[in-house]
Amino acid sequence: MNLKKIFTTFKNHISDCKTGIQDVMVTTVPKGVSLIAGVISTIILARALLPEGMGKYALIVSIYTFIISFSEFGISQSAVKFASLSYQNNDTATHYSILRWALRMRILTALIITAIFWLFLPFLLHTVWEIDGLDTIIKISFLISLFSVISSVSLIYFQSVKKFKVNAVVSSLQIIISMTGILFLYFINAVSLKNIIIVSILTSGITAVIFLFIVPFNAVYNKKEILYLIKLKWNKFFSPPDIPDYEGGNSPKIKVGPFTFFISLSSFFGNLNNNLVIWLMGYFLPTS
Repeated sequence: MNLKKIFTTFKNHISDCKTGIQDVMVTTVPKGVSLIAGVISTIILARALLPEGMGKYALIVSIYTFIISFSEFGISQSAVKFASLSYQNNDTATHYSILRWALRMRILTALIITAIFWLFLPFLLHTVWEIDGLDTIIKISFLISLFSVISSVSLIYFQSVKKFKVNAVVSSLQIIISMTGILFLYFINAVSLKNIIIVSILTSGITAVIFLFIVPFNAVYNKKEILYLIKLKWNKFFSPPDIPDYEGGNSPKIKVGPFTFFISLSSFFGNLNNNLVIWLMGYFLPTS
């Protein structure tokens, strides 16, 4: 009898958590797609670029992925958290305002980090890493980070409205489009470091355009808001929006700004750690 009661209780818990379990399973799909695409891409690139070319490619990727990750700086997590809160309270205006703020902040952060890399790139390449011939390729690869930042608005939007299945499809589509470009180069026998970066720019640009069209226009751009911020409140152009004090105890205990700051610290050190290994290898390993 006790076993039956335990089984019934367990079954009821599973039934109550069914939606949550489905959401968790759905969110793992892009990781699976990323794993498969990563294996295929690595095999193709390793065979075509050889060790030296793979080393240079890893260096280029580490730089623009650092810019992408650094532009996150807790912004996306903050946006999802507070945009979801506004969505739950049927506050569309604040919901979209948060998404627009997140996009502005990520673009600004990406541009600042890109400018810093652009300024110090000659020193890093020729003095620290002692590598020639990558200046132009790395500079044009900065476009990949910008397009990826623009694409992120759709992922933030679908997470905030709890459309995890759509978010998984969007994330998977981004990976598939990128892998398609590498497969195209492979089949036409044109895999080279330069061509890979050019194709990556094209695929990330196409992805950014597609993703901008699948989210509400007001989640990306609001003319009245831009004019207001420029003319009257320029100093608040990148300030986080105010979150209303929603009734029913749903109001956040902290504001967007402090929440973003503390998440940013964790994001920064994690991102730095992921790329520091490659940069140190570029310095300590022999160039010939």
